[in-house]
Amino acid sequence: MNESIVSEAARSGAKIPQFVLYGEDAADVEMDFLHLETIRARSPLHDWVIRPHAHPDHAQVFLVTSGRVEVRAEGQTVVAAAPALFTVPAATVHDMRFDPGSDGFVLTLSRAYARFLAGADPALNAATANFLTLGLEQDPDGLAEAIADFQRLSRDFVWPAPGRRAAIAANTTRILVFILRRLDPMLRDGRQQGRDTELVTAFRERVERDFRKGLPVGVFARALSVTEARLNTACRRTAGRSASRIVHDRIMLEAKRNLLYTGMTVAEVAHAVGFSDPAYFSRFFARFAGEPPGRFRASRRDDSDGKDGR
Repeated sequence: MNESIVSEAARSGAKIPQFVLYGEDAADVEMDFLHLETIRARSPLHDWVIRPHAHPDHAQVFLVTSGRVEVRAEGQTVVAAAPALFTVPAATVHDMRFDPGSDGFVLTLSRAYARFLAGADPALNAATANFLTLGLEQDPDGLAEAIADFQRLSRDFVWPAPGRRAAIAANTTRILVFILRRLDPMLRDGRQQGRDTELVTAFRERVERDFRKGLPVGVFARALSVTEARLNTACRRTAGRSASRIVHDRIMLEAKRNLLYTGMTVAEVAHAVGFSDPAYFSRFFARFAGEPPGRFRASRRDDSDGKDGR
């Protein structure tokens, strides 16, 4: 991965670019719907390197049918070699380096449309809630199914035929179901899990909106019309973490983004994530990261400077 891209952006003080589609104005996209294109439609225009950016209100699903891509998302780096499928949740800062000639499909799905599709089965929200990679080399039947789903979706996306939107909804739902069925069984077993997933999805949305306000978990629970104990139980079952840890993780995620991808000072980062006291922020950060924010930033920039661009 070309981590010098990240280092260069951070030193310049540039903000993390926000797109619906990489490099395009939001006005050119149906914000509440979806978009589908091939990997070759966009990546060669950028020399197969997609620089750090985020899609604030859209998740993405990539089906890699040929070639290879190295993906860095929120501090994780994975390699998806064809055949593979990977997902990038909404608001996730990520960058990618494709091997030249790689191909496949890129589905960009708005949160609003994902909620519409999940209306009949809230468990579908889990399909795009996490950064994950599914290798399909040992699943030839699944690979054929996924390719067929994306091909049908591609046809209906560009074909203004009667029933177009219904066909798009059906094929997109099939793709989400395909992902869901390959997740850990605890994410999809039973009616209770469906209710837990729906509650935690709503909780995450409120956290995304309000995590800078320093609200206690009880405030979130009351807004969702559940007890704090019920919210904690759902979070532990679905995410393996308490509700307060989910809030803290979101704060840490934003802090790490700003430390790695911008030129903000530690005090500015503290303010950006809702802390009025930089010293208290530093103690909070060190508690969860195992090192203070200044050392966290410096150590990762040093690592980036030592790499050869791959």
